[in-house]
Amino acid sequence: MLRWHHCALIGLLCVLLPAAALGGPWPRGAGKVYFAADIAFDRAHGQARLGQSDYIEYGLSDRFTLGGSLRADSGWTEAAARPILLGLEDAPIRLRAFLRWHLGEVMPQSPAALELQVSSNPEFSADRVRLAGHLGRGFSVLDRDGWARLGVSAGIAGPLRDGQRDATLQLGLEAWQGMRIWVDGAVSVSDGDPLPRLGVTTALDFGQRYTVTIGYGRSFGNWREAGGRIGLWAEF
Repeated sequence: MLRWHHCALIGLLCVLLPAAALGGPWPRGAGKVYFAADIAFDRAHGQARLGQSDYIEYGLSDRFTLGGSLRADSGWTEAAARPILLGLEDAPIRLRAFLRWHLGEVMPQSPAALELQVSSNPEFSADRVRLAGHLGRGFSVLDRDGWARLGVSAGIAGPLRDGQRDATLQLGLEAWQGMRIWVDGAVSVSDGDPLPRLGVTTALDFGQRYTVTIGYGRSFGNWREAGGRIGLWAEF
């Protein structure tokens, strides 16, 4: 039970942290640390799963960001507390490390970045090594700060059809000072089968360092799942 207690503690802390601490194409900044943790619960076709993840970024310089993530989920199981928690306890912890190269602005307020990812025990053979690209855009709406960002990634260590390819588009806006809301659209393709997803997230800042996020999302197509996510972000 040590693994579950560890995950639960981090996840509950994450319930209590800056929402879009943008990242992606935006440089983290030399010496800056960003941490995020969340818990996600999904239901589909009478089954459920619980997932927990931890994510960290460190700004090596204004041009390079180093980071990694730990993730585990229970897998789809009976929608009851015991099998879900046992599934999470026994789930493999998937580790991913990355190095992101910030290329600068391709046009005003539009930064871009490239990323190399390495995973220790990926879900797909081609996911052991992945490449990702990020493009962002900052803008204003009625004197409110907004942003858009596009991300694409694909496994390269083996036939692409054996891995997963992803595309995500995020649109966000500062609703008022200390509160942000954004919409995420994503498509994941594995073995030729696309899985579209749509989600919405709200974030509340607590001071200069911490943010709590609450979100809801669902997938479409042949496999339909829906669920909520709660998380904590911190910047140092």
